[in-house]
Amino acid sequence: LLSGTLLFSGCKHASPEKRIAQIANYLTDELDLNAVQQEMLTDIQAEFIEKHAEMHANRKQTMDIFIAEIKNDTFDQERVKTAIQQKKAQMDEMIEFFVTRLAEFHSTLSATQKEKLVAKLEDLRKWHSYAAE
Repeated sequence: LLSGTLLFSGCKHASPEKRIAQIANYLTDELDLNAVQQEMLTDIQAEFIEKHAEMHANRKQTMDIFIAEIKNDTFDQERVKTAIQQKKAQMDEMIEFFVTRLAEFHSTLSATQKEKLVAKLEDLRKWHSYAAE
């Protein structure tokens, strides 16, 4: 899940739905997921898409607040801080969701599947030049 997310996060031209579908297909194929694991991944995929849509809608609202405040004669710092705090809370919620679901998914993986995932993550680290020095 993690490697797929990182791997496809650079595909900015694809919609979030297409990116998450690519990730799910990649993990299913590369890790030879069983039916239970595939079902869990499908559930995670649906939840992620729903949460992403909520975040996207709120991003527009936050931008509208910034634009409105810049247009105003006076800049309401508290309104902007509140909008940023709301965005931060939403991001924290997404992190909590992701880490929790990743842990649940991880617990279903066999040792071989984990080894394959680690190998892909190590390849990804080399590809993106953030290998340990």
